[in-house]
Amino acid sequence: LPKKIYIADKNNIDICIMPPADGYAISDMNGRIKTIRRNERKIKETAYKQRQLLFAVWQALKPGGILVYSTCTFAPEENEVQVSKLLERFGDTIKIENISSVLFGLKTLPPVLEWKGKKLHAGVKNALRIFPTSGIEGFFVAKITKAL
Repeated sequence: LPKKIYIADKNNIDICIMPPADGYAISDMNGRIKTIRRNERKIKETAYKQRQLLFAVWQALKPGGILVYSTCTFAPEENEVQVSKLLERFGDTIKIENISSVLFGLKTLPPVLEWKGKKLHAGVKNALRIFPTSGIEGFFVAKITKAL
């Protein structure tokens, strides 16, 4: 994964990333969650790669730009923890937008706000987990805006 992403015109880019995920707690086509046994080592490795990608993409994002971060897993290390680390690193330049009103007909779950005994950054509260249905797998999504 790139440590830095070079964009010719940083004033003209919004970004949506769906980094590789471990697929923990995906669903079948009937909306039933298929619990996949957690492999802590694999999740840790995947989360590290995701964080590298997320930080590189954040630095390439234009001021005022929008980054949509989404994964097809319910593993907090790959979702809320990543957004929390981004907020901790670049906090003054970040706003996590509340997007619950634009997800018509989808059942949402609240984000994880504490993981393994550690409270995550308060800005994570606007991220969402989308419950799986017969038509879609469950996923995590955060709409992140970069300050001007």
